[in-house]
Amino acid sequence: MTTIAERLADAVSEGRLTTVYQPQVAIETGQIVSMEALCRWTDAVLGPVPPDRFIPVAEETGLIVAVGRQMFRQVLHDLPSLLRIWPDLRVGINFSVRELSEPDFPTWIAQTLSQQPSPMGRHLEIEVTETIFQQDTQAVSERLETLRRMGFSIAIDDFGTGQSSLSRLHTLPFDKIKLDRQFVLGLEKPMVVEIVRAVAGLTRRIGLALVVEGVETETQRAALQALGCPTFQGYLAYRPAPLEAWLSMKDVPQATG
Repeated sequence: MTTIAERLADAVSEGRLTTVYQPQVAIETGQIVSMEALCRWTDAVLGPVPPDRFIPVAEETGLIVAVGRQMFRQVLHDLPSLLRIWPDLRVGINFSVRELSEPDFPTWIAQTLSQQPSPMGRHLEIEVTETIFQQDTQAVSERLETLRRMGFSIAIDDFGTGQSSLSRLHTLPFDKIKLDRQFVLGLEKPMVVEIVRAVAGLTRRIGLALVVEGVETETQRAALQALGCPTFQGYLAYRPAPLEAWLSMKDVPQATG
């Protein structure tokens, strides 16, 4: 029987993974301020395979390196078209610790960027999960600083899921925190409310951007706005969509809550 790993390897080698984009919007105005690039896979046999199923397989098999690099090249291809509509846009790309740890990662990034007709680094953001805190801090910090010198901003994705510590935030060079959707789902709990309020205040005072993930209802948006959160990402504003939808702004899958 063909395994999902084998199907995924074929999809990667044949370039059958696709890229969609989901905006992050200002919580008060709904204005698009940045986007996240997301990988999607529809297999001829398996049908649509959700990322939480195929990304772990990619991590385990090492295919994640090829997946990430294909995504990066696709974003660079799409970015000029997006910038014609949103000239100051940043697009976030997820890279795992496995990818960041590849010896040639900074060199490959620099070489790929050098092939572009204009500087792109300032329009790109590297999103890394909290598992990065489990790695050697000095080595990871140096790698992230190299990316920042290329113009990238750095975001911690899924913040608050258990791996990070507020006491370690200063040890790595981050520009943005993406607060995990579990906090949105727990907004009826007083302790969660106070945690979100504290994170919003802290990021504002130390100059970090803050995005709250997984916002799906107007009630959630209003509560987060009252707590001082500036930006959110979620189905309340926009669902992920391919490049063509954003360029036309037609058939963009919005949700009304």
